[in-house]
Amino acid sequence: MGVISDVKIDQKARSILKTFPKDVQDYFSEIAERCKKHGVVFRVSGSQKVNSGSGSCGGYFCDQPSEFAIAINKPLKSVVATLVHEDSHFDQWLEKGSIWHDKANTKKMNSFYFWLMKQETIKDPTDAARHVILLEADCERRSLKKVRKRWSHIISPTDYAQSANAYMFSYLYMAKSRRWISDGIHLGKKCFFRNFPKRFLPDFTELSDSHFDLFKRFDGKNKSGPA
Repeated sequence: MGVISDVKIDQKARSILKTFPKDVQDYFSEIAERCKKHGVVFRVSGSQKVNSGSGSCGGYFCDQPSEFAIAINKPLKSVVATLVHEDSHFDQWLEKGSIWHDKANTKKMNSFYFWLMKQETIKDPTDAARHVILLEADCERRSLKKVRKRWSHIISPTDYAQSANAYMFSYLYMAKSRRWISDGIHLGKKCFFRNFPKRFLPDFTELSDSHFDLFKRFDGKNKSGPA
């Protein structure tokens, strides 16, 4: 896998990566090449989550500092879904005219996150959440195209679309609950995302009462912190 030697990867992750199909290993190498080209640190962890600074998650892409991180001690389809999603954020960052570089939108997004952490007061949390959704929905549209084109043998495009819809609506739920959804909500679990549309929606303006109740019911299972 050549350039993978330039990646910040722990021994456990290196062992896990060797068990992945060749096309997935090749994808990791491609991302490593792009990261090297654009001065981005690529970090691969053998854990189930990575520390993002404000909490833990399956993976992330950020530009300050420039870093692409992913945890791979998970089922293959979950790893590939996360890799595709964060790679699409990478695409947004490289595309200078994308929503990633909209300063007004970024300001609203940051306000939402600070509000969630009880560090800021905002008048309309739902409006702020919609600005997060603008960025994430653009990312998911890009990701769904990649899944259909290259990864449908690992991830069902329909499943991905349903999970992405659940992910978008989760921000509207958080705007009402004022806390990160808990580990009790597994957005990537079919028992949860099957309750959402099978096609990725063009609009996420409002959260229905039924979907709010669904989030609330699953959220009550575990109150351990950020998902």
